Amino acid sequence: MQVDDTTVPGPCSPTCTITIPAGRHVLRARLAGYEDAVTVFNTPQESLMTVRLRMLAGKAFLKSDPAGAAIFVDGKPLGLKTPAQAVLAAGHHTIRLVADGYQEFNDEVDVKDGALVQLDYKLVPR
Repeated sequence: MQVDDTTVPGPCSPTCTITIPAGRHVLRARLAGYEDAVTVFNTPQESLMTVRLRMLAGKAFLKSDPAGAAIFVDGKPLGLKTPAQAVLAAGHHTIRLVADGYQEFNDEVDVKDGALVQLDYKLVPR
C-alpha cells in the first residue's frame, strides 16, 4: 500500500494506522490477483479509510458426457459435479474430472478477468 507514492511499512491487513499531515492524499493498494485500488481523500476530514480489493476472476461452465463427474481445479476438489458453474481466479488452471467407470480427464485452461469459459468434455469409458 502507498500513500502519496510512499510505501506504508508493514502489513496493512486487516487494519493498520499511519500518521500523515492534513491535506489531500492519494492511497494506492495493490495485491497480486486483485484489481488495484486508488482512492483520493482529505485529512483530517476523512480519517478512516476502508479499501476493498476486487478479485480478478472469471467463470467456468463445465459440462461432461456423461454428467456427474467430480470437478477438481488445481488438484483441489470443488465439491461440485458436472454440469456446474464455478468462479475461478484469473490465470492458468488445471482441470480434472473424475467419474466412476471412466478415465480421469485432465485439461489446462486460462481464465481471464470477467470472462466466461465454456468447457465441454466427453469422458472415455475404462
